[in-house]
Amino acid sequence: MIRYLLTRALLLALANLSFPPTIAYAGSLVDANVYFGGFIGLGADRNEFTDSQGFVGYGEDYEIDFGSETPQFGVLIGVDQRYEWARIGMELDAAWLRNSSSEIADPKNLDETVYSSYDALVSLRARLTVPVYERLHLFGTAGLAVGWIENRFVDEDFYCPDTCNVVEDYKLRFDPDDSFADSSTRLGWVVGAGVEWQASDMWSARFDVSYVDFGSDRNYVNTAGFISSSTQEFVGAQPYDIDNKLVIARVAVIRNF
Repeated sequence: MIRYLLTRALLLALANLSFPPTIAYAGSLVDANVYFGGFIGLGADRNEFTDSQGFVGYGEDYEIDFGSETPQFGVLIGVDQRYEWARIGMELDAAWLRNSSSEIADPKNLDETVYSSYDALVSLRARLTVPVYERLHLFGTAGLAVGWIENRFVDEDFYCPDTCNVVEDYKLRFDPDDSFADSSTRLGWVVGAGVEWQASDMWSARFDVSYVDFGSDRNYVNTAGFISSSTQEFVGAQPYDIDNKLVIARVAVIRNF
């Protein structure tokens, strides 16, 4: 029943395309194929922190790049239809990431740090597959991605608890007005490409690489504001932007139904 519903949904979505269906070539997946699989891989988060107003950059625009590489795993399900020159379908996947990275945001005093972490990723992609040699296929994907992402900026200010005679006497304490923590569900886009080997009518294996872009996350610090001692002007809330991206390489085992 599930296979029938998924197949009907795909065929209706593709009803306006002008590619006439043909009989599948030898060694291909069956027409209107429903498949399920699991994958493992490596997710590399690539983040860019931008201080466009120079609040942490001492009056100058300031950018830093940071990231990490973390293993991931997940599952996927899809349906596709054989046409004269290719297979066209839709695919839904879900991955557990746990990527986490950080970088010092203040290179002078080393008391400000930016963090980004990724918990999970779900994507819905259109998929185009073309045969290149017998059971070997090339494919490309494109679609929407939803990520569970946390961006944080932590500022710790030096202060003197008592009488401070040397630098070691000064302590650090958390400054909530110059810090932020934003944990949210983000919508982005994803593109990918890979190769698939069809071992049999029921089983296949693939390798693919994807690029996921969630755009920029803007948060504000210094919300209370202050009077500048040098200009005597009021300095209000300042924007900090963190651009979040992922590059994912993975291998998958697919069961066709």
